[in-house]
Amino acid sequence: MFGKGKGKGKGLVGLDIGSSAVKAVELKKREDSYELVNFGLELLGQDTAVDGAIMDALTVSAAIERIFEGSKIKTRNVATSVSGHFVIVKRVTVNAASDEGLNEAMPYEAEQHIRLTSLT
Repeated sequence: MFGKGKGKGKGLVGLDIGSSAVKAVELKKREDSYELVNFGLELLGQDTAVDGAIMDALTVSAAIERIFEGSKIKTRNVATSVSGHFVIVKRVTVNAASDEGLNEAMPYEAEQHIRLTSLT
C-alpha cells in the first residue's frame, strides 16, 4: 500500500466520512515508520450523513475537496472504509502469489459476488 523498498515510499491518505465530519490524514512511509504529512477536518451539517448513509453527496464531495485543497494534500492514493447498517461483509478467498496478482484478481472476484448498478 505504501510501496516497497527503503526510503521514500508512496503516500497514503486515510479518509473518514463520519456522520458529523469528514477527516483526512496524509501519511508517508519513512524507513520503518510513518510520518504525518497533512491532516484536515470539515464539519458536516446535521442531515448530511444519517446512520452511515450519505444523504447529501454533493456536500460530502465538496468537504473532501476543501480538505485536499486547504490542507495541501497531494497524495491521490486513498484508503477508506465503509460502515453502517447497510454494509455486508463477505469473506472471499483468492489464490494470488503476489500483490499484483491480487490486484488483477479482485475485479473478477468482486463481479462474482456484487451486482453493480448505475446510479445515473
